[in-house]
Amino acid sequence: MKTRKEKLPIQTRNLNVIPESINEVDRTVDVIFTTGATIKRYSWSGESYNEKLEVSNKAINFERLNAGAAILDSHQSSGVDALLGAIVQDSGRIENGKGIITARFLKDDEVADKVWNKIRQGFLRFFSVGYSVEKYIETLVDGVRTLTAVSWTPLEISIVTVPADAGAVIRANSDYSECEITYYDYSGLNNGKVILLREQLAADVAYFFHFSATEVMDMSLDDLVWWVKQGNRIVEEQKKQLKKY
Repeated sequence: MKTRKEKLPIQTRNLNVIPESINEVDRTVDVIFTTGATIKRYSWSGESYNEKLEVSNKAINFERLNAGAAILDSHQSSGVDALLGAIVQDSGRIENGKGIITARFLKDDEVADKVWNKIRQGFLRFFSVGYSVEKYIETLVDGVRTLTAVSWTPLEISIVTVPADAGAVIRANSDYSECEITYYDYSGLNNGKVILLREQLAADVAYFFHFSATEVMDMSLDDLVWWVKQGNRIVEEQKKQLKKY
């Protein structure tokens, strides 16, 4: 496996409010900020890929959330009027495989008052999380390029009237963070061993039979196994021939 560095924009995902957690006195509500679900995204070149978020204390950097990260209006990071509240300090946690935070809204603030009333009445249900990814593992899953975030940082929570498309990046183009991507090198050789990982099989087939990466990516798992078996058979035949000498 190899690594490369890329500058990636801040990503966003939709969130779910937990209605029964609404606290009228403290003006707080619990929000599920991640379930780690796989979603389709698009690169700037138009290429589609899947993104997954690992949900674990090792993968998620809770520092920004637990320090009281901002709750914004539609990811607007400029101007104090966009501030609606903050994450309750040290409320970031993982429960039953889900990332959860507690959001607290401002009191005696005209905009925040309107937003809170709409939340408590059930008319405003859409939140969105902005996050950066520090490290991805790149693999092929059923032939689809998949990036799994194994180190990522939630930055802020926003209220949105209409949830953004799961693949949308709605931050300014200047908001980039450096990300390390670990990936399989398709020019590598695994000494003919059949390893039941699609990426490893694809690397073997591409190297041994001089297929391109695109050609092996289009192959089914059964096809890759068949080609690897043919490669092993050829290697065994060559060994037998060498023994004769």
